[in-house]
Amino acid sequence: MLPDEVLDNFSLRVELPVAPRIDGAAAGLLFLFGFGILRIVTLTDGTYLNAPATIAFFTVFASAIWVLIGGGIAGEAATRDRQTRMHALLYTTPVSKFNYLGGRLLAALVLNALLMLALNAGFLVSVYGPGAKTSLIGPFHLASYLTSYGYLALPTIVATTVIQFGLAALSGRATASYVAGIGILLFLSSAARRYASPWIGRRSAA
Repeated sequence: MLPDEVLDNFSLRVELPVAPRIDGAAAGLLFLFGFGILRIVTLTDGTYLNAPATIAFFTVFASAIWVLIGGGIAGEAATRDRQTRMHALLYTTPVSKFNYLGGRLLAALVLNALLMLALNAGFLVSVYGPGAKTSLIGPFHLASYLTSYGYLALPTIVATTVIQFGLAALSGRATASYVAGIGILLFLSSAARRYASPWIGRRSAA
């Protein structure tokens, strides 16, 4: 069954000698970005650091950073057995190709979604932890974080992981996921500039 394939893929990734450390480093990077950016940024127009627009704005930027991280996870999930030359043996098992590839894709999606939660953890610790800029913090609204995650980060994770995984699986090369990531990153950069221009313009005029 598909859920079993997902759990098997998580178990296999944990057993890899380097992957857990890479995943931990990726989560730490996203956490530090979320924490650091709200500590160093200065908003001169009275906007709160935990305002929905502020959280959304930096979620977009963090998603661009994540794209390259996600490429490694999607590419490894799609090509792991090809790289170890185990794919021919696995194709002879009763597991259907749909369950086999679907389990790997879902495992990559879940892992990437969990990694992006580290960004929100960084936001929360930055805003409500020791040394926070209390004068720039408004009332706590959980919806600000859930909305940014659900409407900005999560759709980016799903679309990007599917594209990266698909290209890596079709080509048999993990590097294809990075190539896809660069293309997506260019697209996100263009979208971020369009989204950010009014946001930055309001602050420049303040």
